[in-house]
Amino acid sequence: MKTLYRVALSMLPNMSLKKAQALLAIINGDISLLFQAGIEKEIPQLSEAILAELKSGQALRRAEEELNFVEKNGIRLFFWDDEDYPTRLKACVDAPLLFYVKGDVNLDARKTLAVVGTRKMTIEGKCQTEKLIDDLAANFPDILIVSGLAYGVDICAHRRALQNGLPTLAVVAHGLNNLYPSAHRGTAKEMIASGGGILSEFPKGTEAFKQHFVQRNRIVAGLCDACVVMESPEKGGSLITAGMARD
Repeated sequence: MKTLYRVALSMLPNMSLKKAQALLAIINGDISLLFQAGIEKEIPQLSEAILAELKSGQALRRAEEELNFVEKNGIRLFFWDDEDYPTRLKACVDAPLLFYVKGDVNLDARKTLAVVGTRKMTIEGKCQTEKLIDDLAANFPDILIVSGLAYGVDICAHRRALQNGLPTLAVVAHGLNNLYPSAHRGTAKEMIASGGGILSEFPKGTEAFKQHFVQRNRIVAGLCDACVVMESPEKGGSLITAGMARD
């Protein structure tokens, strides 16, 4: 039941780690209390949107569906106060309250590097990305390569990591039920089978909306020791990731 309540908490409207921590502090960490009748008397500052979800039972129903999906598909679930929540990410103030991982990837690998860049990769960008991964494999054979499974630099980094026998993780901007882009699903399966994985903070059925890509960038940055932007336009999303890594 504890896991059910955790998932339901993460599905409440506009729920963030900071908001969840504040709520749990009021109810002494007992998430189940949040879903009992009359909780608005204990926490009068709850928003109307959250109260509506709690009273309708919608959050718990969605959480049950999510847990069924997770169990059927061998997906791991990480909640922010779990012992195995990745150390680097946990140090971030905007870390995800909860996220899902398909695959046996070690999120606390000794060395982790984000390799990101433009979707419109040039030949030079491809050569430099491949050279970087080759050099890393030669010098750090246990390094984890993290990117976003997108066209261009992302998929180039993932595929070169696989060719070098390195584990590689994709952080995606949608639910794990339907990987995007579809052209990269074969690579994603190979990543999962090769000690890597796919990570998302979004429940099944969540589509890859534009704002989700910006949101997932903080996870890419937070999981890694460093972030390398291989190639990018002046206002590219990969520069946002690099800025988050710097902060």
